[in-house]
Amino acid sequence: MKPIYPTLDALIEGLDAIEGARRMDHVTELDGGGQQLAKEMEAYRVSSSASGKGLMPLEDPADGRDDDGDVGDEPGSPIFWFADGVDEEDVLKRLAGARGEEYRRLALVRGIDAFGWYMTFHQKAYQWGVYVPVTGVAALAMAALETTPIDPLAKLHVALRFILAHERFHFAADVGLAQIERIVEKPVYLPTRDSARRDEASLLEEQIATAFALRQMRYSREPNERRAYRDMGNYVRTMPKGYRDAHSIVNSRHALEGEMLNHAQTCWEIGLGLDLRIGVELHHLYPAFRPYELVRCPTHVLLDQARYELGDLPLFLINSVPSLRESRQFEKQLDRLPESVRDKWPNACRKLRASVATPGLDFKPWPKGGQGCFSVRITRGVRAHLRFRAEDQSWIAEAIGSHTEMGHG
Repeated sequence: MKPIYPTLDALIEGLDAIEGARRMDHVTELDGGGQQLAKEMEAYRVSSSASGKGLMPLEDPADGRDDDGDVGDEPGSPIFWFADGVDEEDVLKRLAGARGEEYRRLALVRGIDAFGWYMTFHQKAYQWGVYVPVTGVAALAMAALETTPIDPLAKLHVALRFILAHERFHFAADVGLAQIERIVEKPVYLPTRDSARRDEASLLEEQIATAFALRQMRYSREPNERRAYRDMGNYVRTMPKGYRDAHSIVNSRHALEGEMLNHAQTCWEIGLGLDLRIGVELHHLYPAFRPYELVRCPTHVLLDQARYELGDLPLFLINSVPSLRESRQFEKQLDRLPESVRDKWPNACRKLRASVATPGLDFKPWPKGGQGCFSVRITRGVRAHLRFRAEDQSWIAEAIGSHTEMGHG
């Protein structure tokens, strides 16, 4: 599916022609950490870019849907991975303990946004996108999922996906309001943020973002996310107003979309100074249910453990597969497949080089294949198994075949 607007850059640059739609001043989350947080993120962006560490996004990892994805595909996420023989429980506890008390305190004020943040593109001072520190992921995993019957690595994955889903809705709202601004040629986002009525929009947005993340967990294809849903939901109930109100709309997409429309109309009223409700379904401008647009949001995972004297933790972050060596077995299996399938393999490799989070890849660990084995979708009926070698961080394509042949049933 192609986006309504040609590129994000075109959408964002178009705002510069509207006086007051963007500004150089940092725009915080309404309950966020302010200028200090923005500077911290910018400093990390510069240092991580120079060192090659962390997760820095490509401009646009998705160029539209093809016939290989399923309608229900969601954006994926980077993958955390431990070296062989690691005490995963110990690593998780040490990561979570680095700033655990501070995160728990902040969660009582800032909810999910204590563990990760979305920086709007309506400001020009800093790199926009989602920022997630690995210590925040671990802190959420321990705070919400300590007793959930899944392994420590799964807890990290579940916590990261929950944070990303929440922050990606903030991105969807950012895009929706930007499109409204382009239509009326007047600023909406910043006047809403600057208004004395801003809490009306903020609480609605946090409720929807949290419900969006909980809904992803509840209806996920991943068993670990479904197992963790109840515990994450109970933890959300301890959070501030807005976040804790998410449960009322989780079970109904109709109710969730109704609140999205309410949010769009509230921002219309506040941002444009109008006391009238416009009879237009403005919420359809929010790409909340279009996965190939959500994955366009730049995502920055901050590998910040070294700042807390935990730099020796044997933890990897797999964001992409930059290069692949094909084994002899793989080459033989690929040659035996139909040409229509063989032609899909280079496309899958291109997507993997961009991001393992690209919808349609369904990139995930495959424990049945042993340590370092990952599975990726090539077509609806064909998957490939890749092996990650932690010692030199290289990748090997080991096998390819039908779901049944590959042990996926």
